[in-house]
Amino acid sequence: MIETDIIDSALFMAFADLGAVFVGFIAIVLAAVNDDGKLSVVDALRARSILHSGLNVIVGGLAPLAANSYGLDVIESLRLAALISFLMGFGLSIEGMIYNLRMDKADRKKAGYIHGALNWSFVLLSGVLLIAAITGIGNTQGHYILALSLMIFVAGSNFVMIALQKWLTDT
Repeated sequence: MIETDIIDSALFMAFADLGAVFVGFIAIVLAAVNDDGKLSVVDALRARSILHSGLNVIVGGLAPLAANSYGLDVIESLRLAALISFLMGFGLSIEGMIYNLRMDKADRKKAGYIHGALNWSFVLLSGVLLIAAITGIGNTQGHYILALSLMIFVAGSNFVMIALQKWLTDT
């Protein structure tokens, strides 16, 4: 996508909508937890990841629109939004990392080493893309859109893993 003078409000609203869908879905999942009312450590890890990614995509989708409405041009709006998204993502990643480190070895194994490595790789890549967008290295708009897309992938893959784990253990 080439950089333009007009912000694509439909695209960024779609990102915010997708983030809201993931946050809403995980709220429903959390409301319908196990019979004993407790969420497993692994499901809680995945739920955190979905909430973190979903919230960041909501903010990431709305931030450039808000900045642009205050008179910033497209690139300034995207750079400011990238900074906001990066800082929010950094804070949420620290919280997620602390939770992850507190898990015992059996729960980490149950969560899946490959899935965890893949998710953290996408989170790290999102951070790198956001830094590139903030500093203006390369295509600011392309970096920002790809970073938000990776966050959606992280949320989606964790949602699928919760569903698969429930399906595999219930059959």
